[in-house]
Amino acid sequence: MGVAVATIHLAGQPHRRRPRVKGFWTAMAEELSDKLGCAVTYIAEPTLAFYVVAKDPQRRDQVREVLDKIAVRHTPGVSQRRLVSTAG
Repeated sequence: MGVAVATIHLAGQPHRRRPRVKGFWTAMAEELSDKLGCAVTYIAEPTLAFYVVAKDPQRRDQVREVLDKIAVRHTPGVSQRRLVSTAG
């Protein structure tokens, strides 16, 4: 019996942003998508975002399902204003 293995590359870059800029994380996702030439799926809170680039549309859909489940979880002390979306 085989085990499916996927490679996910993560990159982090501290980015100083202006507070309360509406649509900031969406704009960042769109910029990443444009520069990489592929879709970027992400989950974002007001002060933090996590971006994922999947190898193919099926994997992207799987990532989206996982992030959707995470978005509705309650985390003590964290705002429930989480956005899950895909750019590109």
